[in-house]
Amino acid sequence: MATTYPVACECGATLLVSGGAAGTQIPCQCGRTVDVPTLGCLKSSVGEAAISPDFELEHLISSGDLPLESRCVVCELDTTHEREFAIVCERPEEKGSVPFWQQLLLIWISPIIFLMHMTMTSRRIETHGRDVAFRLPVRVCEECVGTLNATSAIRNALEVTPVYARLLKKYPHARIG
Repeated sequence: MATTYPVACECGATLLVSGGAAGTQIPCQCGRTVDVPTLGCLKSSVGEAAISPDFELEHLISSGDLPLESRCVVCELDTTHEREFAIVCERPEEKGSVPFWQQLLLIWISPIIFLMHMTMTSRRIETHGRDVAFRLPVRVCEECVGTLNATSAIRNALEVTPVYARLLKKYPHARIG
């Protein structure tokens, strides 16, 4: 179910809108036209982060502001030691591409059919999704680093940092290593 956001009219009525209505105008039952705020303002009004965690992380990584914490995420002792974990949230997927083994088979059977097939299918290749992967630094002391071997332990350590927790909530099937 899509998230709805409350927007108040001057008459006192509260209208529920979807994120798709952000920046538009909607009619109220009283006859007035109500301006719908930006998506960031709508999200903030219900306590959601205004920016997606993956975009926030891209900014934090490029500005060198990670890791955010100064204490070990396991034992909470002060430490300067950190460990990076790779996380793959999403990979682009191509629809309509011809697998390599099929290309070889077509070349072997008939180069002419292969050329015709490749000409026709090259126009239909679509890419869905985007590449969302990070190397996330986590503050963890030398004594606790050995406890982060299992994926579940790494996930728990990452979730101590709020922006990492939001990322894992957005991408629950992310691969962590």
